[in-house]
Amino acid sequence: THGPDFLTEKAPNILRNLIGLPDKPEEVVNPEGTVYNEIIAKFFGNNCTSCHSDAKTKGKLRLDTIEWIQKGGKNKDLIIHGNADASLLVELMTTDDEDEIMPPKGKLSNPHIELIKWWINTSSSDADLFERLVKDAEVPPKFIQMFDKEARKAAHVKKAEAVSTKAPESTSIKLPEVREATVIQKPEVTPEASGGINFVKDVAPILEARCVKCHGEKKQKGEYRLDKGEHIFIAGESEETPVFKGKVAESYLHKLISLDEDDDDVMPPKGGNLTSEQIAIIGQWIKEGATFPEGIQLQDKSKKK
Repeated sequence: THGPDFLTEKAPNILRNLIGLPDKPEEVVNPEGTVYNEIIAKFFGNNCTSCHSDAKTKGKLRLDTIEWIQKGGKNKDLIIHGNADASLLVELMTTDDEDEIMPPKGKLSNPHIELIKWWINTSSSDADLFERLVKDAEVPPKFIQMFDKEARKAAHVKKAEAVSTKAPESTSIKLPEVREATVIQKPEVTPEASGGINFVKDVAPILEARCVKCHGEKKQKGEYRLDKGEHIFIAGESEETPVFKGKVAESYLHKLISLDEDDDDVMPPKGGNLTSEQIAIIGQWIKEGATFPEGIQLQDKSKKK
């Protein structure tokens, strides 16, 4: 289904070594390389070529070589220079038609769609698409960071430092304002009624039971960790500030846990939504300044199957 190299491509280095394969190459963007080779080809490799390569050519479309991309599959309007919105490639990535969307697993994140739109919109010829060098193309930093691990780390650290300097807002606002459209079913146990939030007693148990399994020391889904204070404020691959001290509405973590259960982005993705009380506790913790005591590392205490 996904091509003959799917498992080995996704395998961590320890498993690759066991079967005689070398380590995966480091995530780095070479400024002397072309935008296509250093960024776009990697994007296609991560998201498209399992269905559009020599191993499998869905819709008679291949995205694994420049020559095949230029042919455009069944439709020659795959890429229209300077006009991403009119290009079939972008249309397929943004359509609401579940039978047509690419990749079939569901719509890509906005940063990835923006990347492809930028690539097409800034081109006036195939030479622009495939021959421009990274150093000459004025590639927005956020696109470099998608494929360069060190650039991504540097950006996350810079963002975390900026967040840490923000003074928290007053905590005198009533709890119902913490999360819009949320009905607190048990007001007698709300954080406001308890006289404030204690991270170890109130917040840590929620994170350990529902979050650390996928965002801890062993696994960092979406390149995000929240098991230690030095990590919880640093954005993952979404590049959204996860916890903004004193500002609930600007905290991506709170947004994700507040989504409807059937939303594809809701967190946690399995086991049901957090309760309204748990969401309120995390919201109030952020409102009070999101204190994460130094020296504490949260552990995975999720229910084991």
